Amino acid sequence: KLFFNRDEASEEEKELRNEELENIRQVFLRNSQVILKSLDNLRGVYDDDLIDFFIDGRLDLAHKFEKGEFIDSYIVHTETDYVKDLLLGFQEERRMIDHYEQSERISIIEANELRKNVNLLESYSISGEVNNVPLKRFVKNFNKE
Repeated sequence: KLFFNRDEASEEEKELRNEELENIRQVFLRNSQVILKSLDNLRGVYDDDLIDFFIDGRLDLAHKFEKGEFIDSYIVHTETDYVKDLLLGFQEERRMIDHYEQSERISIIEANELRKNVNLLESYSISGEVNNVPLKRFVKNFNKE
């Protein structure tokens, strides 16, 4: 359909879309149960922290899916304007770090650490993944230091 006709979906099309979304939700939940059970069975074979990492990731994804945020966040991440704004923001962060380093407000070591953090945040922000469990762990470890 043309862009301006997309919102004019018939009741039948809307009902079909809702039915499809419900089917996807059911498949996702069944798969999540199988995945979580399989991961739990791997305890003792692999490091518990690694297993917990994957379990946390799946639970976080399931939580987003249940709240209806998964598809919305996926769509936002595929918008070119969103990615462009992110890249401009990270470019500005790096420019400010360079400015502070050149004016000797921060040391070279501090500047490099800040750049490393900006790079890490950028990689999580613009990757195709909507999973933020690794970022949560990074922040948790960062706060411990």
